[in-house]
Amino acid sequence: MEEINTVNSGKPETSTHYMGAVQPIELMLNVLSHEEFIGFLKGNMIKYAFRAGRKAGESAEKDRNKYLTYAEWLRTFESFGIIYVNDECVEKGKIND
Repeated sequence: MEEINTVNSGKPETSTHYMGAVQPIELMLNVLSHEEFIGFLKGNMIKYAFRAGRKAGESAEKDRNKYLTYAEWLRTFESFGIIYVNDECVEKGKIND
């Protein structure tokens, strides 16, 4: 059984409150259109860039890590139509379990 890392690095894919049968990012990739998913990624990049260092109780570094994760997902998705979550390839039409 895979051990869950309880330290929150700020990366969306390592947040323990998202641990479940399917990662939310994986579900969104499968239910949103190509354009909607790109908009979702860009919207999250804007959100984390804007709030870095401004949200009470959250470090700027944590939001920076989230921004970088979404930026990498956007780059990979626009180039190859896939993303990597916890080093696993996620692509439309294939939900990992």
